[in-house]
Amino acid sequence: MPAFTAALLHVPLLGQPTAGAQPWRRPFLHLHARRRSCGPMLISKSPYPESGEAYERAVDGRRRHTDEPSETTSMIDAIRAALRSIGEGESSISAYDMAMVALLKNLDGGDGPQFPSGIDWIIQNQLPDGSWGDDDFFMFSDRIISTLACVVALTSWNIHTDKCERGLLFIQENMWRLADEEEDCMLVGFEIAFPSLLEMAKDLDLDIPYDEPALEAIYAQRNRKLAKIPRDVLHAMPTTLLHIIERMVDLDREKLLKLRCLDGSFRCSPAVTATGLKQTGDKKCFEYLDGIIQKFNGGVPCIYSLDVYERLWAVDRLTRLGISRDFTSEIEDCLDYIYRHWTPEGLGHTKNCPVKDIDDTATTTTATMLQADKEVFGFEQYMASKAAAVNEALDRALPLRHPERLLESMRYSLLAGGKRVRPVLTLAACELVGGDEAAAVPVACAVEMVHAMSLVHDDLPCMDDDDIRRGRPTNHVAFGVSTALLAGDALLALAFEHVASGCAGSGVPAVRALRAVAELGSAVGAEGLAAGQIVDLASEGAPVGLATLEYIHVHKTARLLETAAVSGAIIGGGTGEEIESIRRYARCIGLLYQVIDDVLDVTCASEQLGKTAGKDLAADKATYPKLMGVDGARAYAAELVASAEAELDRFDADRAAPLHHLARFIAYRQN
Repeated sequence: MPAFTAALLHVPLLGQPTAGAQPWRRPFLHLHARRRSCGPMLISKSPYPESGEAYERAVDGRRRHTDEPSETTSMIDAIRAALRSIGEGESSISAYDMAMVALLKNLDGGDGPQFPSGIDWIIQNQLPDGSWGDDDFFMFSDRIISTLACVVALTSWNIHTDKCERGLLFIQENMWRLADEEEDCMLVGFEIAFPSLLEMAKDLDLDIPYDEPALEAIYAQRNRKLAKIPRDVLHAMPTTLLHIIERMVDLDREKLLKLRCLDGSFRCSPAVTATGLKQTGDKKCFEYLDGIIQKFNGGVPCIYSLDVYERLWAVDRLTRLGISRDFTSEIEDCLDYIYRHWTPEGLGHTKNCPVKDIDDTATTTTATMLQADKEVFGFEQYMASKAAAVNEALDRALPLRHPERLLESMRYSLLAGGKRVRPVLTLAACELVGGDEAAAVPVACAVEMVHAMSLVHDDLPCMDDDDIRRGRPTNHVAFGVSTALLAGDALLALAFEHVASGCAGSGVPAVRALRAVAELGSAVGAEGLAAGQIVDLASEGAPVGLATLEYIHVHKTARLLETAAVSGAIIGGGTGEEIESIRRYARCIGLLYQVIDDVLDVTCASEQLGKTAGKDLAADKATYPKLMGVDGARAYAAELVASAEAELDRFDADRAAPLHHLARFIAYRQN
């Protein structure tokens, strides 16, 4: 079930009792109901009164009596926490998908199932009426297809005939009900998947009313769809026909593999991916299934992930209910994430799925219109303009001259692109305290020079020994180890020279320039990068706790981001209290940067990252996912974002907007 939905429904609300409350669940999502409004039956199950008036009265009361704790306050805090920890989205276990996964035979040629947990789940979760499906949300097409799938799975393995008999009895007594289910409420793809299951049932000689009149319309719908979608289209784009590749012949496996999503799945559906795995034996399909089975403790949901859909649903509901004012920053977070995955073709329910969903696309447009009266900060444009200014300044600061080999090596790493987060942070912090951006450009460039040096040295064979950086060969691969080492040294020296000469030329008071130099020096030496790196090297292959891990990344990663922000605030003339607030903000986003780096290292491919994926895991390094799990690391990231943004409350909202968005950008980046 969508995690945000669950959180809403488990929050104590306006005096309503919560004992025994059951969350709404969205079954069989990849066959979701037609004409849904961002989820079938969702509005009627909302915990809010239809107009949101009771909520408004309670919130108004809370605002008039802020000294008194209230259930509404607790509810708002819980919703905020849920919004900040959405992550990849969550779903309830799907009986249909469990059955399709359970049907997979051992890929190594053994006699048992590849995923025995699928069989275990089916055995343990038959409902009292003999069916399988979601006990808290009834849709007959979902219940009948889930029951048939589970009976087929158990019969295929020739186990638990008693459960099969009860399931068959449910099907025999209720098949006729399909005729009563309105077409608009029928699951999308049901007309493809259900006939395919019936054919499997026939092969197993299951006693099912195959001549039930209600099935005639379903077969007719299937035939119309098959006639409309030629076989060559199945190889060209993902369609609902993927649900029946089990029953189709003459398929080109290599062409099918091109239809996978970025996460290795077909349509982000465990059921379809299981069938695809059976057809192709593809390693990435297996890794997708194995990963979610571990994540869901032996089960699989109807679809995973749900990152875009869940954020979209949250924004849409909160806005339509008229209660979005209490969740402004969280809604901005969600919209930032959604917009980052918007394409000219539309929007899918997840960033990993190439299929664009018309409902999700339309709902995004609606949500945008409902938010249109609020001024939206153009973060992407802001980042692009600041990065362009920094790139021009860096190019001017390091012209190509003799000795060419050394300068080429320096420019290769310094001008290699990247997001320029650190120098942009310097400029934003300077402006936050009322300073002139132009005065902070030399310091911003110096910070990027130090960062480039750290990457050159970090990639060396004696350090992390990496071959790819920002999508191309690392410096020592391109120029040799000796040249790379000297280029890093020269970049470090140039950084301090550039601060001194640049600040003097732009009229920055000498005391501010000296403080900035001191900050930069402390970030590099035994209190910064060097300290973090040596502890990191010493920790490879050794047991490391969270305290040591945090020490490594506070010094190796966060310290330079902290220096970037603090130096900008110093140059801008910030007060002592302002500078310390900015320091705490930057410390949080510095750690956040590393937490997300660690998560991406184990969840993304090298092509997406622009560097070698899985290096830390291969080197047995301590990482946040290793110690906390991927979900735990993402939850920690959400806490860091909240803490960072809290430090900006003292500043002017317009000036602080870039730093608010920068924290979210770091949290949601994909490379």
